[in-house]
Amino acid sequence: MRRPLTSAFLLACLVAPGALGPAAGASPAVDPAARTAARPCLPAHGLLVALTIRRNIENGSEVTEPLADGGYRITRCDTQGRTTLGMTVLPIRDTGGRRDLLPAVIVRRKSIVAPTYGDPVGDVRYRAVFHRALRKLLASVLPRTLGPASRDPHFAVSRSVFAGAAAVSACQDKTHAESPGAWPDDRYAWRWNAKGFGESTSTRTALKKAHEEWDKTVTDCSGFKDTTHFTTTFDGSTTRNAGVQDGYNVVDKANLSKSSCGSAAIACTWIWRSGDTSVETDTRFAKSVKWSNKGSAGTYDYQGVGAHEFGHSIGLSDLDDSGKLTMHFQATLGYTGQRTLGRGDILGARAVYG
Repeated sequence: MRRPLTSAFLLACLVAPGALGPAAGASPAVDPAARTAARPCLPAHGLLVALTIRRNIENGSEVTEPLADGGYRITRCDTQGRTTLGMTVLPIRDTGGRRDLLPAVIVRRKSIVAPTYGDPVGDVRYRAVFHRALRKLLASVLPRTLGPASRDPHFAVSRSVFAGAAAVSACQDKTHAESPGAWPDDRYAWRWNAKGFGESTSTRTALKKAHEEWDKTVTDCSGFKDTTHFTTTFDGSTTRNAGVQDGYNVVDKANLSKSSCGSAAIACTWIWRSGDTSVETDTRFAKSVKWSNKGSAGTYDYQGVGAHEFGHSIGLSDLDDSGKLTMHFQATLGYTGQRTLGRGDILGARAVYG
């Protein structure tokens, strides 16, 4: 996706660490008896970057990975090195040139919440929603670990690639990042709540195509046309709602303001896990903004944003500074580029599923 004039899972940051107020900037107290964790704290699939900042905290430790544009990924672990909480924090640019760091991906032991933010600069309708939620979002940010970054002894070049700067085109950009969890047998079935989408058959088709982008590797990139070892199946309509772990993978359209994603998302994906196994995923499209199936001006694209969200469902994380890739963290009005996968998107899917 092209990078918007201003950018959020998701800086030369105008909100410095510790400047978010006592609740967000305070650091957990360190228990002197627990200053050394038994195992190093590492995020799922390893570190994205070689230079990190580490420290011990009460009952465990944490590691911060500085990313491009002042963003970062912070992971907190218990004394056994198991993740208790992780957050990818990336910049969103607001009107007037202001940029804030906001949570893009929140990883807990049994769940992942991955919101996609809208375009507060270009979308007046979304801007009002965003500003109402901004204070709460800022208060929820985990502060980056203080101190200089140094070479991490636990870093190893792995399947994940996180570039410091975006390549010229989607077919050149190899950037991808993985979230914890993968689906058993490389498949899942999903349903849609037709009522929320006004029973629109064209929207249902767009959501099917969004899933098929990953199933069939829909791309314009030469040499990358293949079929991944992953399959989604459409199981029809349901009256169930997204955002509730109930054994069904649901896509719906409803109010996001009272959900765990909050009102500052135009779409949100939940993934529930048992250990390293994904067991359920839901996606919700917000009613607070305008949508279309044609890339119409002043609307967000169901298929493109859906492809991004379903990328989260299969195990991929948000990207900053890779604006032409489907897994770029921000949607913009009238844009349909996410309807085809870029090189990094495909490499990410291959890394998880072969």
